[in-house]
Amino acid sequence: MNRDNYLIYKILEFSKNNYIPGRPSVSVKIDGYDEGAIREHLRLMEAEGLLEKIVPGYGMDVIVKNSNQIKGLTPEGEERYIELHETYGITTN
Repeated sequence: MNRDNYLIYKILEFSKNNYIPGRPSVSVKIDGYDEGAIREHLRLMEAEGLLEKIVPGYGMDVIVKNSNQIKGLTPEGEERYIELHETYGITTN
């Protein structure tokens, strides 16, 4: 599988726009991408420290094998979002 920086950007954006702190995780859906590609990128992103773990005590890697659930971004995820936002020049709300 090739790393898709645009998909990473879209997942980071999805988390920023859809996850509410203190609430349960949200399921990622990105138009134009299948669940397998999203799941694989979520695992890469969690390994890079861009996303918070889903359940305290359980690594996101375990959860992601069966779902596309995420929580919020880590500080590193916020930085990567800004970086990719500048790269793609996409305006968001």
